[in-house]
Amino acid sequence: YSPDGQWLAFISDGGKPSWAGRYDVYVIHANSGSSKKLANTFDQNPRLIDWSPDSKSLRVGEPYKTSYVAYNIPTDGKSPDPRRLRGRDSPP
Repeated sequence: YSPDGQWLAFISDGGKPSWAGRYDVYVIHANSGSSKKLANTFDQNPRLIDWSPDSKSLRVGEPYKTSYVAYNIPTDGKSPDPRRLRGRDSPP
């Protein structure tokens, strides 16, 4: 659950399984049950790490080019923030 208790995050193929195993990040509202797909991640192979303290973004990790990175995905549908996270809220 998000820190504000309003959202639950999950990973899904959206009901469209593929041989490449492409996944997206979704959030579902705790009260209404309505879900929404967030912006695509770079490799479509995300792993959920944590919520931001204000519940406005999710921290995810996934392969990116030749390494494994962690970055933020805003819950408002904007593109992922490609800055690598060094600490809980550290800038690059």
